[in-house]
Amino acid sequence: MQTVAQPITLDKVAIDFPELKIIGIHIGHPWTEEMISMAWKHPNVFIGTDAHLPKYWDKSLIKFINSRGQDKVMFGTDYPVIGFKRAMDELDKLELREVPKRKLLVENAVRVYGLEKWA
Repeated sequence: MQTVAQPITLDKVAIDFPELKIIGIHIGHPWTEEMISMAWKHPNVFIGTDAHLPKYWDKSLIKFINSRGQDKVMFGTDYPVIGFKRAMDELDKLELREVPKRKLLVENAVRVYGLEKWA
């Protein structure tokens, strides 16, 4: 049985509304692989990492961030659920390359949310 929380439900919306930017929150958990597939398939679908500490991120997400998905993932904490310092300390322990990490933390959100005038 499919639920509205499953990332596959974004497929038709992304196709029907190609100008709409869609952020799949909570890394798509527990369907992280499916969320990665939706983000890779659709130019207008992105992944938000909120609500899950970096130490719990699936290895496939870290690989996606370090490679073909470096423009598709945005950092979040779901504060106050997860404190910023704790999330950043854990993020620093991941094997993220410099450029993808910078995109994850700042550049992707600036681009996706249209914040260039504040950057």
